[in-house]
Amino acid sequence: MTHHRSRPATILVAILSLLIAGVGFSSAASKARAATSAPPPVLPALQQWSSGSGSGYSWTGGGRIVVNTADASALTTDAQTFANDLALDLNAATPQIVQGTLAGASPGDVFLSLGSTNTQLGTEGYALTVAPVLQVSATAETGAFWGTRTILQMLRQNRNLPAGTAVDWPKYKVRSMLVDNGARTFPVHLWENEIRELSYLKLNELMVYVSGLGLTNAQLQQLSAFAAAYHVNLVGQVNVPGHMDTARENIPAQYELLDPNSTTGGRIAGALDLTNPSAVAWAQQLVSQYIDQFSTPIWHMGGDEYADACRKMDPNSTALPQMTAYAKSQFGPSGTIQDVYRTFADQMDTLIRQHGKSMRMWNDDLFPTSSVGLNPDITVEYWLHAFNYNSSCDIVFSTPAQIAANGNQLINASAGSLYYNEGNQGMGTATSIWQQFAPGTFDGGLTLPGGDNDPHLAGIKMSVWNSGSYDIGQLERDLKDRQRALAQKAWGSAELYPTYAAMGPVVDAIGRAPGFLDTPAAGDPGYGGTLSSSQAIMFDNAEHTFTVQPDGSVEHTWYSYTSQGPYATEVVAPAGSAARGSLPTAFASPGQMHVYVRGSNGHLLHWVTGSVSGRWGADDWTASAQAGGSPYTDIAGNPEGFVYNGIGGVQQQIFARGTDGALHHWVYSVQANKVSAGADWGGQLTGNPSPVIWGEVQAVFARGTDGNLRMWWWQTSDPGYVHQQEWGGPQLASDASPLALAGAVDGAGNPSDNIDLHVYARDTTGHLQHWLFDPQVGGSPTVEDLTAASGFPITGDPSGFTYIGQQHVYFGDATTGHLDHVWTKPGVAPAWQDVSASTPGGVVNLVGNSFADNVNNAEQHAFGFDSAGHVHNWFWVQSTDSLHQDTWQP
Repeated sequence: MTHHRSRPATILVAILSLLIAGVGFSSAASKARAATSAPPPVLPALQQWSSGSGSGYSWTGGGRIVVNTADASALTTDAQTFANDLALDLNAATPQIVQGTLAGASPGDVFLSLGSTNTQLGTEGYALTVAPVLQVSATAETGAFWGTRTILQMLRQNRNLPAGTAVDWPKYKVRSMLVDNGARTFPVHLWENEIRELSYLKLNELMVYVSGLGLTNAQLQQLSAFAAAYHVNLVGQVNVPGHMDTARENIPAQYELLDPNSTTGGRIAGALDLTNPSAVAWAQQLVSQYIDQFSTPIWHMGGDEYADACRKMDPNSTALPQMTAYAKSQFGPSGTIQDVYRTFADQMDTLIRQHGKSMRMWNDDLFPTSSVGLNPDITVEYWLHAFNYNSSCDIVFSTPAQIAANGNQLINASAGSLYYNEGNQGMGTATSIWQQFAPGTFDGGLTLPGGDNDPHLAGIKMSVWNSGSYDIGQLERDLKDRQRALAQKAWGSAELYPTYAAMGPVVDAIGRAPGFLDTPAAGDPGYGGTLSSSQAIMFDNAEHTFTVQPDGSVEHTWYSYTSQGPYATEVVAPAGSAARGSLPTAFASPGQMHVYVRGSNGHLLHWVTGSVSGRWGADDWTASAQAGGSPYTDIAGNPEGFVYNGIGGVQQQIFARGTDGALHHWVYSVQANKVSAGADWGGQLTGNPSPVIWGEVQAVFARGTDGNLRMWWWQTSDPGYVHQQEWGGPQLASDASPLALAGAVDGAGNPSDNIDLHVYARDTTGHLQHWLFDPQVGGSPTVEDLTAASGFPITGDPSGFTYIGQQHVYFGDATTGHLDHVWTKPGVAPAWQDVSASTPGGVVNLVGNSFADNVNNAEQHAFGFDSAGHVHNWFWVQSTDSLHQDTWQP
């Protein structure tokens, strides 16, 4: 039997070619359906499409979202969500939202309105007119919102849409997904990711177990509100009358059902004693405690796997004699355990309706052996048709047709087709759902009289079961294709292609939902934290620093831990190579050390060696990219980057602000032995970018021209697209460049439980601000003022690294000129130190910015120029817990 709990746990594309291809929208999918007679390729497919004549719609980036004045109170909130998603999706500024009429809209605008008289649309359908003003009309808010999801998918693929009209509506009202959290607590970030994904695909339900959410009531309400903003019903469940031995159910022993076969007076774990009125009252108050935390009008009773399969519901069974006796006392000589169970379910339904919600339940405890009728307003989720344990225990549940004959609606949640046990890649696959599953065919091949069109078929639901140990990031990737196949079946339109494999180009073109940010998975590049490039790095058991000298030469100084010194110096690039005032950056890749700088000619210049020193090779990355057809010319700031050891092999990736103010990106593939300009990541920034790897996400932070901290990101699960958004918080100083750090590792170098994103930057008041995105908390990043906490004002820009579960940040003190040090860790108050004053040997002031290095999780180093223009080194040795300082240049 396939159980609902504690099941045993039984895609990616090449990166480089997509990076080189850039953020183009002439995808294979759009090319395949370029003819104007074909419907635009979206998922789920449109129900109806009629080609039009004349001009279509063009997104220029300056278009507005115009909300019909008469519908403003109903649609403005959805319009704001749409505007935010457009900015995320198209790497653009957030469109302006205005109220007005269609006559007052301009080409490039999107017009949203209600009041459609097309009864075919229902509450979730919409009409979409593709014209110079893109128009969405619906009868209800949800329909208009689904129209915006279609627009997002279309514009992802082509910003110029052919003229035509779509009329679109769902065939089934329930399009549901369960992610089992009974055995583990997921980070809030996963739930937000899934809500975004479901909404993008027009799936409208996410079911969770209250027992395993691990959220406070306030967090639970916030998550429910987030789901409501995306028109996804967050359906909660406190499981009764079985499975009540979990965290929030936590059934008291006196309310558990006795096991009559136990010789020690044992009980059936988690089974509520339905013969005990006090036990039933306790279960009802438990549901009442949590039901109103959820804003959606649905509540799931559970009702599955009560007691033991072979001990219940059979009217001739003597396995539970106390329940049989109770049934006869309540319902007469023909009373059965099923009568007791259905009475409890009906009572629970009454309670749930009193809270203004409708009730759902599983089917596997419903048998055709009862004189008590199940309330017909209860919707039954049908997952299993029979239980066959052995020859003495062969139980057949009520069929879908029998349940429908009672007046109940059914949801097809077939264990044979719509179940996925974590890690079992052959179970409930996108291919099998797309090509073999029929919504009207239930587990065991059972059907309703009307098949797929039966009026009692409310919809379909996919269930994802976890044993508690599967990697969260990998789970998100496992679900991607399954959810897309599910969405097509649940919407009920005609598939664009007969196989899911043929649908692949469309799936890739549509991509992930706007704002979806991959959760890091074990084994991902950068999992647990990656230090971006720096002026100080470790390579071949030696510590290296790189500086630009006044004559434009690039100087290299290093200390070998193998030979224990002395310090040595060489010139990597001759005088006149580097631009005046520029700063170099470096990192190590397998067997090589790399240095980058803005050249005196404005180009991105690169030097590489396979040795601790000497044997430097040089190349001009701007010239190499131009030779490959890139329009890139000069850069205006300092380059930053990292080594990315991903699906496409080892890559060196560099980011810099171009002379056009946009974020530019270069890629070198070791495998292809080629430098290419990747996607122009767009946007406008000042100062220098700070890139970092967060799992399979490549993130870049910089100050936007509006003074706000901005994040750009690209991820392997959404190839070909770059997103950007504001992180909010204090305005950054006009010349500020942030420092971004990812995650944390423990002392052994293993990933910690908290894989976080941290950004540090100087604000307009000279305070050091710290942004933290914690996936366990989700939502918007939090901001803390580290200067207010420490009393250390910052001058210049911070530097730092992740070190044994902590983020360490170094910077110059605006008041004293000292080197200051602040370190943070999620959930722990920040700590700080005046390094200059604390280091033996006298105070040495810092002139300009520091640059820092983590030496094998054993030493912490910070470098900077002293007043004599020498590179000075402050370092802390973990083994002796001691601070030291010396000068690296005579």
